[in-house]
Amino acid sequence: MGAAWAVSWTHLRPLSDWGFFPLWLGYIITLDALVRTRLGRSLFQAGPLRVLRLFAISAAVWWIFEAFNLRTDNWHYLHPEPVGSLRFALEATLDFSTVLPAIFETAAFLHAILPGQCLPQRATLPAGTARVWMLAGLICLGLSLLLPRIFFPLIWGCLFLLVDPLNARLHRPSLLAGVHSGVWRPVVVLALSGIVCGFFWEMWNSLSMPKWVYTVPGIPQQRLFEMPLLGYLGYLPFALECFSLYIFVSYWLSSRGSDLTDEKSPYVPMR
Repeated sequence: MGAAWAVSWTHLRPLSDWGFFPLWLGYIITLDALVRTRLGRSLFQAGPLRVLRLFAISAAVWWIFEAFNLRTDNWHYLHPEPVGSLRFALEATLDFSTVLPAIFETAAFLHAILPGQCLPQRATLPAGTARVWMLAGLICLGLSLLLPRIFFPLIWGCLFLLVDPLNARLHRPSLLAGVHSGVWRPVVVLALSGIVCGFFWEMWNSLSMPKWVYTVPGIPQQRLFEMPLLGYLGYLPFALECFSLYIFVSYWLSSRGSDLTDEKSPYVPMR
């Protein structure tokens, strides 16, 4: 992590062109070791197949948000020189693969140092309540795509409202089902992990090249690094979306719907 940080901020090319992935892989490995010392188990102990699947799901999930950005136009990437579409796709997919592991490792670490109640293993969400949340998610998604200059913030949370109730109906771990049972802590821990990762994403991005910049309309432009201060609020629901999307995708990748998640540890997919 330290080596990639130095390379990225000193723009030592060509290494700095590929600095994002090793920087965040170092972050993930560091937290994995800290989680293991606290809990006695960690993501990387779950085996290479489970880890590779998580990284692959992570890349796919962030590409969804890249597709949304074609409509909202909230961020752009800068490169030290023109980059072809094939190289950009390869580099971006590699970088996007670290997003979910970073959030889950951060959440697992916060869970380890802030002991408390996990998600109830058999929490349920009434069908009517699930339909209301899913309708709200569908409305938020539609508004953000139909009127992106006004409703673009709704992108950060609409997929959670759509997918998490569906997870509950599939009898998979669901944050909303936990809240319905009076358990808020998993939501808080995951949201905090989003803020922590968001801070490091923006800090490391600020002096790196390649980097991203924001063009966010209609909000105060006081910034911390490249991100407008209000923009950090988007990392709260984004972490919840990452969790719910991982649970949903892993359900369909598994022939039994239970091979890739551990209900006893809702913050990180590990045995």
